[in-house]
Amino acid sequence: MSVKQLVMLGGGGHAKVVYDVVTEMNLCIKAVVEPATPCDPFFACLEQWHSDADVLQVHSDSIMLVNGIGSIRVSESRRRIFEFFKERSYRFFTLKHPSAIISKFAEVGEGTQIMAASVVQVGSYIGANSIINTKASVDHDCFVGDHVHIAPGATLSGEVYIGSGSHIGTGATIIQGVRIGNNVTVAAGAVVTRDIADGLLVKGVPAK
Repeated sequence: MSVKQLVMLGGGGHAKVVYDVVTEMNLCIKAVVEPATPCDPFFACLEQWHSDADVLQVHSDSIMLVNGIGSIRVSESRRRIFEFFKERSYRFFTLKHPSAIISKFAEVGEGTQIMAASVVQVGSYIGANSIINTKASVDHDCFVGDHVHIAPGATLSGEVYIGSGSHIGTGATIIQGVRIGNNVTVAAGAVVTRDIADGLLVKGVPAK
């Protein structure tokens, strides 16, 4: 798929990291969409759009979108913006920082962001609109669903399953073969040694 003009949705902290990844990939962002006025000075060099309506004025074939909305726990905002524009035939660009190690035998979904120094190993599947954040490690044969955030420094051992919409906190460890349900929050630094059902918040060592 050829890269068209990129438009970033969101102008907060995660968007800054995303912008850096885009530049490291030797690509350019045309505009940032951020309701706040004025926008963060970091984005002063970009066109400033202030609503979804500004995006919808541009035909979906002319641009690709980059999701600059992050999360610190289970959050619907990132999912909602992705689904809103997908329903209107817009496409999301998949980001892979040049320093990330991604197996040629791994699969990465549309709009997912693989950040600096992260690792995705052989046989793993990363769904759409997910974040594998800085120095996160996804080992062999893992399944990471759509709209998931694997936060900086988190580790998924082999054959881990992470359900859609879940958040794995900074520095958390998921032990081999564990299944995490949908919309689960694993707190920072937790060590998960057992399966976790949908919708739970777990923390501690071992996580409860």
